[in-house]
Amino acid sequence: MKKISPPFFIVALLIIIFSAGCRGKEREPKLNPEQPQTVMEKSKTEKTRPSSLNHPPQVVFAEILPNPAYANTDLRVEAQAEDQDGDIVELRYQWIFFKEKREGVRVAEEIPGETTSTLSHEKFVHGDIVAVKITPVDWKGSQGETHQTRFCLIKNSPPEIVSSPPETISGPIFTYQVIARDRDNDPISFSLSEDVPEGMTINSATGLITWPIPLDSSGAYTIRVNGDDGQGGTCYQRFTLTLTGKTNLEEK
Repeated sequence: MKKISPPFFIVALLIIIFSAGCRGKEREPKLNPEQPQTVMEKSKTEKTRPSSLNHPPQVVFAEILPNPAYANTDLRVEAQAEDQDGDIVELRYQWIFFKEKREGVRVAEEIPGETTSTLSHEKFVHGDIVAVKITPVDWKGSQGETHQTRFCLIKNSPPEIVSSPPETISGPIFTYQVIARDRDNDPISFSLSEDVPEGMTINSATGLITWPIPLDSSGAYTIRVNGDDGQGGTCYQRFTLTLTGKTNLEEK
């Protein structure tokens, strides 16, 4: 039997160790080449996915009523808003004046504290020009563009006769103090229609009617008293004066 020389033994041992090392690497689990691609695609999808955006609401209709507007009537605004997302919408109001700063030029000024959908007639007078700014806000806090209504010119308020003629006549002279009111505080001029009884007069400034009743007068007389504020506003009152044994007055 031949003896194996030491150098051959060392070479053989090295080949075995090298082979074992190679086999060890082959046993390591392989990485899935698709896995990194899947992760990248998922990340890309998340970045490009559209987010849910909240759209601001908008005012689609607004009008000041009544139209025409008078100085003795409160104003209100009717408005409608839409929201693309179907959210509940709150409308915020601000009433404004258009004050004339110089001839032909008007500047908008906010009316302090007037932030509701109504405006009291005590806040304006004949000749004023008003409008409303309306801002829609949805329940998520998204604010839409502010909408301004059309200008509203406050027209003259006609005067109103608030007194009533006396029910009976005492004495030979009929008197009746006509009382009228004007929301714009315009001075009122009084007059009588032409077909009043002869001798009946009215003070154009105070409205006092005076009639010395003739002794032989009888029958029914229709009286019409007129009021004019000088701004195009008029009013009238008509009543019937009946002369009998006991004079009666009947207002129509």
